[in-house]
Amino acid sequence: MTKVLLVVLSLIAAIGVMGRSALNAGAQVARRFEYARLAPYARIQTKGTVANRQTGFRACIAAAAEWNCREFEHNQGSDTSLRLALSTLGSEGWELVSAVVEDPNPQVAGLTFLFRRQLE
Repeated sequence: MTKVLLVVLSLIAAIGVMGRSALNAGAQVARRFEYARLAPYARIQTKGTVANRQTGFRACIAAAAEWNCREFEHNQGSDTSLRLALSTLGSEGWELVSAVVEDPNPQVAGLTFLFRRQLE
């Protein structure tokens, strides 16, 4: 009788483990993210003989058909546009994933920041 009881309990335990793992697998939903890239830029505008150099950071979000970009221009301190861009993206729910040196061009020197945000 004890052998039969042991076999029945083993079967119940095995079925319970399989059922629980199947429920957990069904409950897990793949997370979807959208991605953004914040990179430095430099633009030179000329009016006659006067050249004006504008620097700043450009945040581009990967959309289905194209990149949607907005610019944070440098207007006061050397890191004002970067601080403004980081605080704006952070308040919108973007998470900083990586910072890399992407472009060795000395005209546009600086780190490129990569972000992600979970889609709801």
